[in-house]
Amino acid sequence: MDPVRVIGSLHGVEVAVAVTDAPWELGVDVLVVSVGSRLGDLGLALAQQVKSFRVDGVDLAGIPADRPRGRALDPGEPLRHVVLASPHSATGEGVLSAVAVATRAGVLAAARTGAASVALPLPATGALGAPHEAVAAVAVPALRDALRSAPRSLRRVVFVGRQPDLLAVITTRTAVRRAVARPARRGRRPRTTSRAV
Repeated sequence: MDPVRVIGSLHGVEVAVAVTDAPWELGVDVLVVSVGSRLGDLGLALAQQVKSFRVDGVDLAGIPADRPRGRALDPGEPLRHVVLASPHSATGEGVLSAVAVATRAGVLAAARTGAASVALPLPATGALGAPHEAVAAVAVPALRDALRSAPRSLRRVVFVGRQPDLLAVITTRTAVRRAVARPARRGRRPRTTSRAV
């Protein structure tokens, strides 16, 4: 069974959700990974599974929310790139504000690699323990904003996480229902919405 559930479309980009502890196995080009002073849970798991993923010499704590760092992977790996995004604020703003900035910047950085598909966790919900619902409420509108200006090569974004209720968390948020157009029925194009949340 395919773990990826399509939930709609934003600005012509398919948006989906996958409950998985191995998002590098989803066939995506780029994985966004949360970092702080160290790799988060997802980054640590990725480092064990993808041998060419290295962060030696990268000042993870110095990565600002608005300027993620990209890491190209060796040919033959399940991903082409990893984007290191920080949901931490250097200015002292709240975690959720930094999550919105990091989500938008991470998606744009991933798209600039020429990626057709990106896996995106809910930043700050792992090691930082931010509530999934609160993070989804800011991450989805941030994704919508990023997709307004993302290169047209990007065709799919998959929200990923291990929590069994990820689909419900993403799809039951009012912001998500307003931001994401539903999948098209047979013979119809998906509509794209730009309504304000």
